[in-house]
Amino acid sequence: MLRWDDIRLLLAVASQGSYARAAQQEGVSLATIGRRLRVLERSLGATLIERRSDGHRLTPKAEALLPAASRMAAAAGDLHASVEPGHAEIRILAREWEALFLIRSLRSLRAALPNIELLIGYKHWPDLGRWEAELVLTDHAPTDGPVIARKLGRMAFAVYASHDFMQQAPIQQTGQVLTEDDYHRHPWVRFTPAHRYFASEQWLTRRGLDGVPAAHRFDSGFMILEAVRDGVGLGLLPVWLGEPDPSLRRLSGVLPDLTHETGYLMNAELRREPRLRAVAEEISALFRRERASLLGAAIRPTTDP
Repeated sequence: MLRWDDIRLLLAVASQGSYARAAQQEGVSLATIGRRLRVLERSLGATLIERRSDGHRLTPKAEALLPAASRMAAAAGDLHASVEPGHAEIRILAREWEALFLIRSLRSLRAALPNIELLIGYKHWPDLGRWEAELVLTDHAPTDGPVIARKLGRMAFAVYASHDFMQQAPIQQTGQVLTEDDYHRHPWVRFTPAHRYFASEQWLTRRGLDGVPAAHRFDSGFMILEAVRDGVGLGLLPVWLGEPDPSLRRLSGVLPDLTHETGYLMNAELRREPRLRAVAEEISALFRRERASLLGAAIRPTTDP
């Protein structure tokens, strides 16, 4: 006999990629995860999980079960909300800058969605095909399978440094624009080499800055933001984030070739779920309201040196 608790654990392993992270997410022990999934395998007469050196992976049989399992999760959420109307959860995955944008807007989102709890996480390459979340904010093309994609808006970037950094390493500027010498004279706060495909890293490469020693490298935008604030070096940040920050000084105009599209993806099989639609619509409205801030409408674009 199939148990919903076992199906939920299968979904947790699918989204987290390991028993340890799934156990942490669900608040159970590793032994419980293993025992309940073995019971599920016996119930279905099929192997569902393969152990690998880099974690646990679902077998093709388990992958085929994910859509039905996710529908069960949505149905369980509906039942829970019917019994306890004040509680509903929607999982959102986003890149760092989009996740921060949602966090900075939580009060308005909470006011518009009073009965929905947002579970916000970040991941550079979220995969809806593995049912890791109900809603994904990204500029990537949809994953395979039935996915709905909608555009939200555009996010502009500029070069920033802290006021402390400016005092310690004076920068020769033409107005508010860095000179060619400035680009190469001072260290940059950058992503690690594994993230060289990021638009910001490609921007630095196009300008011949790979030979400039990085102050430090990080694998998270959150870390980059804090390092720039702390005066470690120059950094590329979204203008909506940099402009209101009193610790930062903008050293360029909006960089047109670094502005990127942001949209959302959702599993088409959940498109009629009313709470998910409500969250998607409110996030769309938020991006529309903040369009000028996201684009740095008051900042003049610059032609880079």
